[in-house]
Amino acid sequence: MYLLEQLQFSNLKFIVKGGTSLILLMKEPKRFSVDIDVIVSPKISKKELEKYLSEIIATSAFERLELDEKRSYQGNIPKAHYKFIYNSNFTNKNQDGQVISNPEREILLDILFAENHYPTLVDIPLETEWILQNDKSISVTIPDINSILGDKLTAFAPNTTGVPYNAEKEKEILKQLFDIGHLFDLLTDITNFKKSFLETAKGEIAYRPERKIKSVEQILHDIIDTALLIA
Repeated sequence: MYLLEQLQFSNLKFIVKGGTSLILLMKEPKRFSVDIDVIVSPKISKKELEKYLSEIIATSAFERLELDEKRSYQGNIPKAHYKFIYNSNFTNKNQDGQVISNPEREILLDILFAENHYPTLVDIPLETEWILQNDKSISVTIPDINSILGDKLTAFAPNTTGVPYNAEKEKEILKQLFDIGHLFDLLTDITNFKKSFLETAKGEIAYRPERKIKSVEQILHDIIDTALLIA
């Protein structure tokens, strides 16, 4: 949450998605997320983006910034992954059993360069029990419950747009199921949910030509089949 606060202070325009958005949307968060997923305009250049991120390093408790070059700015999906390195207040032991004070830790910022496709966005105060604020509360922009549910549903499709089977990420499939189950309890607008799902699915098809997904209906059948398999 500290990184999210610093991102907002930097004046970078972004939309929060993923697990962090669920923490803010739900009155009682169901799980913790160690990464931050955001959407940023595709019009921003790498140089301009890194100027914002470097300013965060200069004015915050983070020590440095690292780009995950193997997974950034390449391939069909327009994305970038940045590691924000900080010194933890919790001691740790290395392989030899030696105690290390203030070991380095990292928070991963996952950025998708895309235009907003969510039917409804809301501004949510960045207020949790995990962050102390000296000044007035700040807010961040996130999709509402119905929109994020439509997005999440496309990740629960291992044969099409989701995390595939046999990728040693089976826990990711269960994580999506866990999130979707709780989000369905909070669904209020089936029309916006449908719009979000359709738009997200179309985008995911375009990002993954190698999977040869023929239609949104194929993704929907994959979701249903996966749910029945797990059930």
